[in-house]
Amino acid sequence: MGSLSIRDAPISNNSPVTMATLPPSSGGKSLLICGSIFAVLCTIWMVLRMYSRKVRNTCIYAEDWLVLAALIFYYALLVNIFYLVIAAGLGHHDVDIPPHMIITLIKFSIPLNTLFTLSLGLVKCSICLTLSRIFFMPPYKQLALLSLLLAIFWTTAAIIVIFATCRPVSALWNPLTPGAVCSDTNRAIFATNCADIVLDALIVVLPLPVIIRLQVPRANKIALVFLFALGLITIGAGVLRAVALAKLQTDIAFDMVAPELFCVCQVGIAIFIANSTVIRPVFDRIFGRWRCASENTCPRYPVSKSSDPDARLPAGQV
Repeated sequence: MGSLSIRDAPISNNSPVTMATLPPSSGGKSLLICGSIFAVLCTIWMVLRMYSRKVRNTCIYAEDWLVLAALIFYYALLVNIFYLVIAAGLGHHDVDIPPHMIITLIKFSIPLNTLFTLSLGLVKCSICLTLSRIFFMPPYKQLALLSLLLAIFWTTAAIIVIFATCRPVSALWNPLTPGAVCSDTNRAIFATNCADIVLDALIVVLPLPVIIRLQVPRANKIALVFLFALGLITIGAGVLRAVALAKLQTDIAFDMVAPELFCVCQVGIAIFIANSTVIRPVFDRIFGRWRCASENTCPRYPVSKSSDPDARLPAGQV
């Protein structure tokens, strides 16, 4: 992660390779548990998002496909992290694992960063598209579209930084590669992290003025504000990840745990927020039916021949 490199401690490609694996460390177990929880939670929320489109009888919008793509990249990110925990000693100290595992960790820093950037970038684009769709006032709609362009730019720039660290890329883990040229990308990585934090803050703050002006019950306003305020957690995770990457020095296998953990949380919470903005119809249907059943106030209608149970409900009731 970050500017991972073993240039200061060259490791020969002739290092003995064994198939032995180490039991997960405490940090590795944290990654496995946290990743599994977010994988299940994000999957459930994605299913509810798609079901809410059916409840509303609307089509699948572009922002829905973007979140789905982000979730797929998130799955791939988690698979890579789980593999490193189980088979490459992620979470252990470098002195406790064989050299070939350190090389594997450094090699995987490229797909890890790429998958993280793609999944988070797609979530940002999805939220910005959603905001641009629901905003009717031109200034806010234009700000949402501007945020979308910034999200696309950030995603592209971050991926370029990942692959521009060393030329050829193999020099990142093999400094003896002929003609290798590696640059210090700490400043570029710090800049992309700062841009990520600023963009997250813009996305969190942008809908608040519109929410405050909505003519809806106060409880609904509070719920919407709280939902977008959860974005502050993603900003905090981004800040902590940037700090953890800055501290990543020589004990690579051990120091990688913190940035990977914040990475899992940041993307997982972002996907959760993106889906939460559109799944209210599902909860309205579930809790509405539960409430009328508990109060024995559900309307009774003659049984229809229609196979759709919702066809028996009065117009406007879901």
